[in-house]
Amino acid sequence: MASNITEKDFLKKESIRIYTGMIVVYPQFFQERALDISELVPEFNGCYATNNVTICFVIDDEVFVTPYTRLVIKNLHDANFVEKRFYIPFKTVEYPKLEQSKWNTLLQKAHQSYKEDFISDCEAYCDNHHIGTINEEVLANCFEMPEEGVIVKQLDLESTYYPIMNQRHLDNSCEYLGRFCCSNGVVVFVNRDGKTYVTKGDKFLNELRSAGYTESSLFVPFSRNEQILDPDLNALWKSISE
Repeated sequence: MASNITEKDFLKKESIRIYTGMIVVYPQFFQERALDISELVPEFNGCYATNNVTICFVIDDEVFVTPYTRLVIKNLHDANFVEKRFYIPFKTVEYPKLEQSKWNTLLQKAHQSYKEDFISDCEAYCDNHHIGTINEEVLANCFEMPEEGVIVKQLDLESTYYPIMNQRHLDNSCEYLGRFCCSNGVVVFVNRDGKTYVTKGDKFLNELRSAGYTESSLFVPFSRNEQILDPDLNALWKSISE
């Protein structure tokens, strides 16, 4: 950003100002308590603390809290804030009673940023490991595994199939990027954006190999005549052409 003032304005806008006496709801305990942050000001002016879930920072004798995001950390660094260790409110499910709506909005924006950061990290990893892009028309004939999973039934047993990667944080699971496996004419692969796709037919394998994908030992969903219980997802899978 252009200046420290602009960065500080952004930080204030993307946060909630907290103060001593503010009512905080602790739903896990069915309690409400008054916040006490009297020790944070003025000792920690120009400082921030984080637990990788929540960020608390002090600007001009005012204290703010916001969900952890890379963008907030970047702006804190650009504005020359110093990281310290001090009390951080809203570390789990607690929230400010009168600011619950804004806090929920900030949480939603943070969760969206995690997904965007994850995709960006995956694509950077794939660029460095020569894993290319699959044609969009080809992807259109694939079944994208939803994050919440797919419930299937085989004989009398129900199971839930999930994406191979958690699609939130790129960790050791990065080794799955650009991997594929084929079983009984069904192909599963992890795309360069970290999403898991399933499709039908061996014809797809040449596309994957040409893009730098590597065959590996992976679990292949829908390759054992499982029944997808959700009717919409079942219809989507049936619409995939071989």
